[in-house]
Amino acid sequence: MSKVITALNLQVMVGPNGVPLTNRDGRQLFTVQPPAFAYQSDVAALLIVAPVGFITDLESCPRVPLVFDTVGDVIVWPAVVHDYLYSAKSNKMVTRATADAVLLEAMALSGVPYWKRYAIYWGVRVGGGSHFGT
Repeated sequence: MSKVITALNLQVMVGPNGVPLTNRDGRQLFTVQPPAFAYQSDVAALLIVAPVGFITDLESCPRVPLVFDTVGDVIVWPAVVHDYLYSAKSNKMVTRATADAVLLEAMALSGVPYWKRYAIYWGVRVGGGSHFGT
């Protein structure tokens, strides 16, 4: 059965001047802190472990006001799992389609409403391809 194995512990990344760091799109960056974050996925038939120090921007929903106000800022740990599966650090553990299906599975487990998780899922299916493996 799919389940979170360890609690997620994130820390905001800050620069030497104490200002939070962001990616090139202006999204705040976080690092996984001890312990590593582990999620058992039935969809991928894998134990997925985002290691300590893994960097995530959480969900990458476009900050277009209507879109973000409707479906953004609702998932945290499912976004970490998805970011890890999309990253080069995951060594291509799964295909992009499986990574997106794991996101859908994780959102369901975390209680995201059906309509919202499918809106997010189709958003990553349509717009996420260029980020897979980066």
